Amino acid sequence: MSLGTILVTLDDTTLNDKRCELARALALQHQAHLVGMANIRPIDLPRDISTAFSRDIVRTFHDNREQVAQQWCGAFEERTRDYGLRSFETRMGRGEPADVLLAQARYADLIVVSQPEDPLQHSAYSEDALVHLVMGGGRPVLFVPHAGEYVKPFERAMVAWSATPESQRAISDALPLLKACKHVDVIVINPSGGHGEVPGADLSLYLARHGLDIELHIVQTDIGVGPEILSRASDYGADLLVMGCFGHSRMRELLMGGTSLTLLRTMTLPVLFSH
Repeated sequence: MSLGTILVTLDDTTLNDKRCELARALALQHQAHLVGMANIRPIDLPRDISTAFSRDIVRTFHDNREQVAQQWCGAFEERTRDYGLRSFETRMGRGEPADVLLAQARYADLIVVSQPEDPLQHSAYSEDALVHLVMGGGRPVLFVPHAGEYVKPFERAMVAWSATPESQRAISDALPLLKACKHVDVIVINPSGGHGEVPGADLSLYLARHGLDIELHIVQTDIGVGPEILSRASDYGADLLVMGCFGHSRMRELLMGGTSLTLLRTMTLPVLFSH
């Protein structure tokens, strides 16, 4: 698999420039087409407003939002034009963020978004919308954290391996990024069944056959898998974390598992989730 198309979300948050800069760097490295996507969210009005007045308000609000979204696209195009990319474009979505993201995910090999804001805050791409994207989009999603600067391609990745289909899918989706890294650390935390005689050994050989420089770490911990992963990523100097995303509810597309959600909310480096 190669990265032919990378999609990055556009908005007016302070994180917009950070994730767009990383998306441009990755698109340049992989000679991929880059898509910047803005979205105009529907307007909800109180039911007791008169119909005629409501139409006027909706029209005014919609026009304002459309103008702002066009400004996002214009700024993205202006910054990207001189970046040396093979090709790029902007797209305008109109609808609920989760639905728009899911629809656009079908036509991209990688989606770049920012770590969601506080789940209690109302933002263009809420935590719920981004969880929907990961669990239902069928594409790898790269989250760029609030903290830190990530303006160049990744050099040292860490793979959290759990010998599950979700974990294998994440690694397969991340192979183009992993192949471009100088080194990859494979970490297996509290291994149980399904790993073989030496947990992580078969995966390490699999990745080595793709030409990756691999180091395997088997870790026993009682501090929690999420905190252990982030601690090890810092120890190893990783600038990318790759892991599968698990759902444990009857409506799997609505909920991430505990470790995935912990990392989504507390990440200290870019994380590629895949489900």
